[in-house]
Amino acid sequence: MAATSRQNALTKRWLVISWFVVYPPTLAVVTRQIYEQSFLWWKFGPQMVGFHLAHTRPLLFAGGVLAVLLSHAWLVVLAWLSFRERRWPSPGELALCAVTLPTVLLLWVPVDWWQSMMAMFFGETGN
Repeated sequence: MAATSRQNALTKRWLVISWFVVYPPTLAVVTRQIYEQSFLWWKFGPQMVGFHLAHTRPLLFAGGVLAVLLSHAWLVVLAWLSFRERRWPSPGELALCAVTLPTVLLLWVPVDWWQSMMAMFFGETGN
């Protein structure tokens, strides 16, 4: 019994540590992508999203893509552990999930939506 509780505590600790490693680059990638899909499109017209970053800093781009994939995996692992242990995540884990889930979901918002929001709020085009 003690080994199981110790293993659960270790799993929780690694879940939180991994979040602090994976989430910041994910946030940077999501922010950059939304910036390119909204403001740069509005200001300069159609963009090849991610093209500049991928071709000038390929390692940074690859690390960002990996971080986004790992953030998705982090959410799946949290859900799986909660299901397996038949418990709700702790308040701290729920807080991390409440931050991660919307960030990751922003990547799935269609480009057309960002563009229509920029056009609705700031006019048709900036150029």
